[in-house]
Amino acid sequence: MQLLEKELSDRILILDGAMGTMLQQYKFEEDDFHGERFKNHPCSLKGNNDLLSLTQPQAIQEIHRKFLEAGADIIETNTFSGTRIAMSDYQMEIGCANSTRKALNWLALLPMNLRRKIPKNHVL
Repeated sequence: MQLLEKELSDRILILDGAMGTMLQQYKFEEDDFHGERFKNHPCSLKGNNDLLSLTQPQAIQEIHRKFLEAGADIIETNTFSGTRIAMSDYQMEIGCANSTRKALNWLALLPMNLRRKIPKNHVL
């Protein structure tokens, strides 16, 4: 928190863009949301973008990578609907913690060469 406060006192920080809008470009279909892990889930999962952290992690990582390359200083997680109440629309209340945890761990999966390109003053 101290780093964030210091950076904010020195300059304007750039927040990443709209995750949902970026995800729409992939044109994911029902099977993409289900993936192998949830292929037998009893209801539709299309539109559950938080779940894509589990079923399409490469897309989430690519979007975060694009935000960093565009100059974002702060990256938000893919957890817009990461609550039990929101996940109940998809009968996924129990899986909520897993998708949130996966979304928080994305940075460890970034290729090392991209991490080297991220300026040290970025707040991740």
